[in-house]
Amino acid sequence: MILSLLLQHQIFCIHSSCVKFKNTGLLILGNSGSGKTSLTLSLVEKGATLTNDDATFIQYRKKFVAMKNTQLIGLTDSGIKKYFHYLFHDVSFVDDNKKYRIDLNKSNPKCFESFIEINKIIWIESHRREVPLLTDMKKMEMIKNICKNISVNKYLYYDIYLQMITELVMNCNSYVLYPSYNLDQTL
Repeated sequence: MILSLLLQHQIFCIHSSCVKFKNTGLLILGNSGSGKTSLTLSLVEKGATLTNDDATFIQYRKKFVAMKNTQLIGLTDSGIKKYFHYLFHDVSFVDDNKKYRIDLNKSNPKCFESFIEINKIIWIESHRREVPLLTDMKKMEMIKNICKNISVNKYLYYDIYLQMITELVMNCNSYVLYPSYNLDQTL
């Protein structure tokens, strides 16, 4: 019922992160464990503003915008210690994969933004390379990758999701990132 209501207002959710970096809204996607959170936090460290991590709610408002989510999920112990050591007391355990959640409302960071227009979509490939590579990705390939990660009732809402994802991808530049073993070298 809630999902139906969201879709009526052209709001949908994708397993992804979203930042604004150098005046560009980046939607960062990839399979679980591919490095979405790590890339997001590295970009924040380099001056990006964060909208959310792990689950991005997207709404169509004459353009596609990512809506603020105050939960930063997907952090490991090392991620918390590196990027959010000052918030360690506000951290809660999420699941058996040793991932944690931080409520960003408690910290009120300056690096946070309520809405970001999405201009570019980056798919992170899971396998690493010696030298990082960022290259164009065909739009149909991006749509297929995103749809593989949808966990909605395929019978009731899949067609609506597919339509919204297709419109999002067609209105953005699409890239695939093959990161290096050292993420800082990738950036």
